[in-house]
Amino acid sequence: MGRGMMEGLMPYRDLFDQKGPFIFLIYGFSYTLCGSYWLVFVLEVFAVTASMIFCYKAALLFVSGKKAFIVSLLILYSMCSFHYYAGGGHPSEFILPFQFAAIYGVCRLYRDPDRFVRTGVVFGAGIGMALLLKFNLAAFWFVPFLYVLYRARMTGKAWIFTGSVGGTLLLMLTPCLWYFYSRGALLDLYEGYIVFNAGYGADAVSFKEMCRNYSQWVKRDIMYPSMLMYIVGGAGVILSRMPAREKIYYTAAFLITCMGVQGNGKTHFNHYAQTLIPFAAVGYLVVARMIHVEEVVSRKWRRWLFPLVVAGVMACTFLNCVDFSCRSRAREWMSAFALPDTSDEPGGENACAVLGRHAVWFYCVNGLVPPIRTFTICASDKQGAERERMRQYQEIRRGKIDYVVIAGEYFKPDNTESPSLRAMRDLLSTEYCRERSFFREVTNLDIYRRVKRD
Repeated sequence: MGRGMMEGLMPYRDLFDQKGPFIFLIYGFSYTLCGSYWLVFVLEVFAVTASMIFCYKAALLFVSGKKAFIVSLLILYSMCSFHYYAGGGHPSEFILPFQFAAIYGVCRLYRDPDRFVRTGVVFGAGIGMALLLKFNLAAFWFVPFLYVLYRARMTGKAWIFTGSVGGTLLLMLTPCLWYFYSRGALLDLYEGYIVFNAGYGADAVSFKEMCRNYSQWVKRDIMYPSMLMYIVGGAGVILSRMPAREKIYYTAAFLITCMGVQGNGKTHFNHYAQTLIPFAAVGYLVVARMIHVEEVVSRKWRRWLFPLVVAGVMACTFLNCVDFSCRSRAREWMSAFALPDTSDEPGGENACAVLGRHAVWFYCVNGLVPPIRTFTICASDKQGAERERMRQYQEIRRGKIDYVVIAGEYFKPDNTESPSLRAMRDLLSTEYCRERSFFREVTNLDIYRRVKRD
């Protein structure tokens, strides 16, 4: 998506994915400046570092410096333990520092009640970044915004706080909106990004079924460190001496964030569970306040406890984060999608449209720009996938594409194919001939060449 954006293609019109435009811009700049995803990795390091710093500063308001440092390290461990962290470049990773900055801003209000302008700027920047990365992540700020607005109203500064949030949000969104407006793609942005994500995971289900979906999530992922810390943090808040109103705020913030990123709970929670890491930090903080090292460890060993704990957390994080087989698997994938360098293969002056589960991989490995609208849509949205496949079929038929490549799964072996798949099968059988097929361990490639008729 990012590479196509740098080549002049418009997101949501020529290329389609459910994420926000800023994540594509990050990948596009990385491709332009580095020729690879190296810049994305560097930005991830900065994002994680900023998250740890804000987490440390927030924890320092409640526990000692050593405990706050360990809590910030455990946040890194929680993030690296998620299954989807291995994919890299996830919107949750880039939004995490803004989440912890918001938490720190709320916590500082207890010490400095007049920080509403700074807190508003932090909130506005966080909400704006969430809208640009994947707008349903902004659900995290809903309850904190209401909480700070309530406190600002009590001191007569509600308009100052609201104005700082709105002004910062406007500065964040204006360049993006102008980019799409100047290229006549504002409607594509609305339909492909806002409308699609608003309906994703929002199918009508009963309250009982929704509760069952969420309980299955807890049962399935209970062994993840963050999941355990959600429970510990919730129990700690409920049993604490916090006012009842603030306990309700915390519970509502957690539930609304869950529903914002997962809707009715039908989708797999691991995909965006990284958004809930700030609530895991509450669990770590509860445990840190409960542990009194001087009552557990003798003075003789106390001086070694802190470096040993830090070394243990870093070692566990390293083992979870680093995949030593990644390089060999990457070479395997690259070789699986690379085509022989011959003049009669797709590429060069020959327009090549790629369909199938691994279409994006094929485009990236062979350095091709999609000539048709390409999408990496979630399989759980069957209606959206059917609509996009039919649009691809129509563009291939009208554009008279020279080559069509089926990369990975596309056609179904049984008789349950949708209208778009049947139409594409008929088109390939009447106007194309299968020229070559590659059967590899990672994927299968079927190359179809358009038959030129006199």
